[in-house]
Amino acid sequence: MSAVLTVIAFIKSVSGSNTLSGVATTRLDVDEYLEFQYKAFNASESNLIEEIRENTITLFAGKFFV
Repeated sequence: MSAVLTVIAFIKSVSGSNTLSGVATTRLDVDEYLEFQYKAFNASESNLIEEIRENTITLFAGKFFV
């Protein structure tokens, strides 16, 4: 199953070079946070995708598989 999702998240960890994976956290409510694992693919040809780095806030948008 897949879903379209847009989320602003804090990147806690990043590993890999062409296929990036790690852990991120997003805020759901005042004192409620969700920690999730992500996997992203490096698209070096695209100007729309910037480097994913640890300890940064990033916008994830696209089709996600759950």
